[in-house]
Amino acid sequence: MPINFRLLPAYYAVPPLIPPADLLNNALIDTVINVDDLRTKDTTIDGQQFNVVGHTVAGKGGGVFYYDASDTTSVDNNGTVIVTITSKRFIRQLDYYFTAEMFGALESNTTSANQILLQSALDFANTSGLEFHIGSNVFNTGALSITTSGPITIVGANKGASKFVFDGTDGITINQTNEDHFINLSDFSITTLTTNNGVGLTIDGTSQISGSFIQPRDVVRA
Repeated sequence: MPINFRLLPAYYAVPPLIPPADLLNNALIDTVINVDDLRTKDTTIDGQQFNVVGHTVAGKGGGVFYYDASDTTSVDNNGTVIVTITSKRFIRQLDYYFTAEMFGALESNTTSANQILLQSALDFANTSGLEFHIGSNVFNTGALSITTSGPITIVGANKGASKFVFDGTDGITINQTNEDHFINLSDFSITTLTTNNGVGLTIDGTSQISGSFIQPRDVVRA
């Protein structure tokens, strides 16, 4: 049972994650093929940058990472923090959003692979406050869930091009723990491989006041 929905724009302005200019060493930029290649790199130069051609395949989910010598504790999340084999932390340069492909999610992935990668991306959206952009992708995946620690924003290109296709399980479950944790969803669709099987979107929590923070538009059920 597909559910197409569009919700109101974000209530919160999302802070950028841009490193201080004096941290980046613009004279030292290297290029690597993917994040696995990045994990093999070593440097002692704080702020050295690496241009990653693609997260897994060229042209999808790439970007610039920089070495933060002061960071010795961040966990490798396979998207915005990459830890090398010598325990160096490379941090992805971001503005106000990130994409599913930055975590390795691909239309060509298996359902189980995308479930792990999209869950990591959703977890980062939850803790960072940055917008999670799906792009024009149809992702086959298993169930995804979060318990909010702040506002959540998930954005697609449009509800026809941007889809989560679940494997017969329930879709996205969001447990809202505070009324200030606004939930902003727009321009994507949720469906399942099996008709009339599973719930596409569940939003739960004692702080949720129905209709006050989430206002669905253009709901289509089939």
